[in-house]
Amino acid sequence: MADQRKQLDKQCAAYLDANIYEFPLSVRVSHCFTRMGLESVRDLVRYSESVLLKERNFGRTSLSEVKQLLEKVGLRLGMSDDDICALESKPDKIEEVISSSGVTQDDPNRIYLTIPWFASVAYKLVLQYINNQYSSVAEALNVNPIVGYDSKIIDALKSIGFRFFGEIYDEVLKSLSDRQNDIVSNRLHSRHPKSLEELAQLFHITRERVRQLEEKAEHQFLHILTGITTKIQLKAINGLLGKIVLYETARGISNPLICSSAHPDQAFMALITFVGPFEINGDWILRNDTIDNVHQLIDKMRKESDRLGRISSETIDNTLDSFFQSKKERDKYLEDQLHFSNIDGEWFVRDSRQIRILLALDKIGRPATQEEIAIVAGLDDPSRINAQFHRYDFICRADKYRYAFIEWVDDPYDGIVGEIEQRIEEGGGIASVDNLLEEIPNRFNVSKTSIIAYLSTPMFVVIDGFVRLASQEELDAIWFGDPRDASNGVLLVDGSWAVRIHIEKRFIDRGYSAAIPCSIAAECGLRVGDSITVPVENSNHCVSLIWRLTTINRTVDLGRLSPILIELNIKPGDDIIVAPSRDLVRIYSVVDAPICTNKIGSAKDNFRNVDQILKDIFKK
Repeated sequence: MADQRKQLDKQCAAYLDANIYEFPLSVRVSHCFTRMGLESVRDLVRYSESVLLKERNFGRTSLSEVKQLLEKVGLRLGMSDDDICALESKPDKIEEVISSSGVTQDDPNRIYLTIPWFASVAYKLVLQYINNQYSSVAEALNVNPIVGYDSKIIDALKSIGFRFFGEIYDEVLKSLSDRQNDIVSNRLHSRHPKSLEELAQLFHITRERVRQLEEKAEHQFLHILTGITTKIQLKAINGLLGKIVLYETARGISNPLICSSAHPDQAFMALITFVGPFEINGDWILRNDTIDNVHQLIDKMRKESDRLGRISSETIDNTLDSFFQSKKERDKYLEDQLHFSNIDGEWFVRDSRQIRILLALDKIGRPATQEEIAIVAGLDDPSRINAQFHRYDFICRADKYRYAFIEWVDDPYDGIVGEIEQRIEEGGGIASVDNLLEEIPNRFNVSKTSIIAYLSTPMFVVIDGFVRLASQEELDAIWFGDPRDASNGVLLVDGSWAVRIHIEKRFIDRGYSAAIPCSIAAECGLRVGDSITVPVENSNHCVSLIWRLTTINRTVDLGRLSPILIELNIKPGDDIIVAPSRDLVRIYSVVDAPICTNKIGSAKDNFRNVDQILKDIFKK
């Protein structure tokens, strides 16, 4: 029976050095073990249930999964060194094992070569020491200490001749020449390394010689990696730093390992070079093998953002949490390096006035006016909201004054002209004026006067109380008045007509259009419905001419003025003379214009009051 038990123990012990990731672990458990730095089953069984449950993202379900796996191979959580030693039939005293081995006393890897499993113990001690330099051995190994015999980690490590990275680093520095030390401090292990050319000029040597000295020094430091003591420290610090970390955070975490160095900043740069290697990017340190992957994930997050540019917290967590040791640093990286914005606790791919306006409407949760949206968005000028909303096809107007996301409204407001056209189409080409004046105001909160004004434009023909769209023949037959009656009309010496325009600041700064009276536009060959881009004489710029069918003020829009005004050095407050045509637009200063007659201040006005409009509409 005893032999059978011994044989069973040997079988269980065989699993202790197995790679933990060879077991069928869930993704969550695997990620937890990676973050904890676990590699073998031996590492795992030393943890108690209570300690595992304190690990981030490790809950009761994960605990149950781990316990079942260990039970299958005859092991359990919370095993002490004595339990493991008994299972493996190892001697109780380390001294006995060391003295009986053939390893020389001066071998730095002596204890690990003699007792291979002690590397795992040393790793736990170093890991705990980095987190808390005043911890005890019992705390690090998660065992109950013997009263009066529990020593501090630092004392235990010193007792076995353990040397920290800073001490080992200085030992290598002392073996280097003075010039090699200069190369190390200024380039090889410097946060702000000088170029080969800079060092060549500084030391009055060639760039090739600098490179040779650097290679020799680097070769000397590579010997550090041959020591198991160093590898244990590199493994511990690698698990703590993560893949992306603030420079100061990494420096603080690493301090227990490098503070013994006379050159701790250089030792730190060497440490992260060996661990990663990491790359310094401003205030951040990134693993070289992570950079491309991070950029791909960031692009993926941008594509997965919603129409407001918002990224869900779940997407952020799933995409980036594995790269950072804390959410605080992750969030700082998102803002500092990726220029994402956190607005009221939500992440957006950028911060802008447009985003805040859209978010305000989203928060209100119903159709809202410009004034309501401006208050929530924190804007002083509600009038600019309309221009922002015109950029998005998922925003509509619920009525004349309220904006909404398009899915909120069954029948979006299409403007007075659009609503008239819609009803003409529904009526087979005609619509009742009385019905228009009743339905549209009630549904979209517009005035009857505005509807009447639009019905008087060239686009529509009203006969016997019904309205229809004007035909092209009817549009061509419209007479828009005598250009001599235009208050700002100008006759040029060649007999063509032009218009005098007073330049406003908004024409230059905000791209607003100027107006050309329809009578002058028609005289210059423009036609109702034109929307054309025309070159400017003696310039590389073009202007736009748009004659809208529904223009109430009987003018044609002259757009894209800003570039040509800047080119001609025209300032707000100046006047210009514009001679339009379908092929070429001539623009002059008042002084240079070939004016024949300037009829400013004509008695006639282009505006027609409501009574005049009503007479035109309902005349038979």
